[in-house]
Amino acid sequence: MSDPLTPGEVLNLRWDAGPFKDTLLWDVEASAVEYHVYRLPLNSLGFSLYGTCMDGMDADRTDTEWFDDEVPAPGNGLVYLITAEDVLGNEGTMGVATKAERSNFAPCP
Repeated sequence: MSDPLTPGEVLNLRWDAGPFKDTLLWDVEASAVEYHVYRLPLNSLGFSLYGTCMDGMDADRTDTEWFDDEVPAPGNGLVYLITAEDVLGNEGTMGVATKAERSNFAPCP
């Protein structure tokens, strides 16, 4: 059996409990020194596209939250994935989809 990849999958994405629900939160990934947020419209989700890097909109990539006030058009939605990066610059997995790991074909620079 192979060792788990590090950094590992970022887990438990959730919206804050505040009145506006515009802050995305997630659990700490033990080997992470920073996180990358990927976002895309739900109708763009595909086999090789899981989001666009949103690092430019993240004031602090070392914390476990991200503010997003974008509201999708009625009948649409947004998809979010978070990855972790370790001290060596290795970016972790985008998580596991149906029986396979999501490949990151457009990682954050």
